[in-house]
Amino acid sequence: MIFPKNRSALYQAAVSLARLSNSYAESEISGSIYHYAAFDLSPNQAKIALSVMRYMLDISGFQLFIRGKLIAAPSNSVKALACYLDALECADSRAHCHVVATEDHIFEGTRTDNPFSLSLDSIAAPLIAQDPMYIFPCRLLFDDNFKIYRQHPSTEQNQIHAGAIQRGCDFCPLFNQHDLKKL
Repeated sequence: MIFPKNRSALYQAAVSLARLSNSYAESEISGSIYHYAAFDLSPNQAKIALSVMRYMLDISGFQLFIRGKLIAAPSNSVKALACYLDALECADSRAHCHVVATEDHIFEGTRTDNPFSLSLDSIAAPLIAQDPMYIFPCRLLFDDNFKIYRQHPSTEQNQIHAGAIQRGCDFCPLFNQHDLKKL
């Protein structure tokens, strides 16, 4: 991440924390001081990175890079990093990360019934059989109403991965699109 010297009340705290990163540097460009900090995803480094990001997120000139890529919407990455740290607090991270949901909550367009037709079968069906249940591999994507399209030319797992990239949570070490599973 990169952030400039600024007048924020949290600036000095951000600099002090950034200096605790795995790699820290300062430089002067056109008379302005810039701070560079690189973190790994170990629990301690992730906590420090999250603090610096929260302090500097709204500062003009703040830039976040993940895996060498400039992140256009760093607030999504702040949510993802906070989610990752929450999962680490759990005895089993899957209790936090994985969501058990019905097919309707995971797949787009799964209902093919005409909502205006009524038959004895459509009334009795909910009493006889439940919707199929799935384990969805990422709470953050699920909470963002991400949907898988069965008609899509890409696999379900690849759609989940693409959704994670789009929402800035694919860097999470606990994320695994292959954890999608029908129960």
